[in-house]
Amino acid sequence: MTDLVPYYFSFSDFGIKRGPLLNPAESARRALDAYSSYLTYESTKFKNSFFRYVNRLAENFVLTDNFGVWPYHYLFQRARLYGCTIPWVSALAQGQGISALLRAYRLSRNKNYLAIANKALRAFEVPTRKGGVLYVDKDDGDWWYEEYASASSIPSGVLNGFVIALLGIYDFCVFTHDQLAEQLFDEGVSTLCRHINDFDPNYPFKLSYYDRYEHTVSIEYHLLHIKLMQTMHEITKKVIFRKYKERWERYKEEWLSHRSYRWLSKIYYLKSGSDLKHSIALLVSHVKNKLTIRIA
Repeated sequence: MTDLVPYYFSFSDFGIKRGPLLNPAESARRALDAYSSYLTYESTKFKNSFFRYVNRLAENFVLTDNFGVWPYHYLFQRARLYGCTIPWVSALAQGQGISALLRAYRLSRNKNYLAIANKALRAFEVPTRKGGVLYVDKDDGDWWYEEYASASSIPSGVLNGFVIALLGIYDFCVFTHDQLAEQLFDEGVSTLCRHINDFDPNYPFKLSYYDRYEHTVSIEYHLLHIKLMQTMHEITKKVIFRKYKERWERYKEEWLSHRSYRWLSKIYYLKSGSDLKHSIALLVSHVKNKLTIRIA
């Protein structure tokens, strides 16, 4: 078995609000953050915290036939948006849960953690209508791992959930050299390569899309998308992921610049005594000064 590195990122790095612990993905996120802190500081406090969250995951794991899931027993806005009904499951939670459990097995050699991770992986080959997280597009045959999945849900193609699910599958693949994990990862990467442009607005002052319905994201989620593209490039060495990382970094800079100038225009409008021509002249002067400083 191959060793595991610290998890690829922390959600807290992007200012994304933490959820309640009854959210399975939140338990996994906190476990992975604690694991990375333990590796950094070698503190028993972080190790104990890690196992507390992992054991919560183990206790709430539900076996169904040949696979297992972490069910959600409540609905929030996005789950309703995609038509989920209770209980529903999430590829994002499955992926992060797998990553946490594999690291728990690495530290403890408790085979129960590895067994749960193995059953959680199997949910990626089970269609959403049968309780898993897989949606196979009937038009092109592409495999999507759904962040919001239930028998009644519509396919959403949420980008961050899909990629984070892939990271969990990848962890299982490199740690165990499992053939199913390798197949699931390859199918998912192929889908992402073919459809990554679905999440690109192709316009400089807009941020990347949250899902395939072109719902917009906050700057926090856009930064997460950039990090996910960077991580996928590091793992797969595929140029397309580096291309979108760099492209979305430019969008970020242009968006932030556009946003700051919008606020400046309001400020200068007030400074000029609410005279539109004067306020525009002040703003143009400011921009020219910024450009002169940048060139110098």
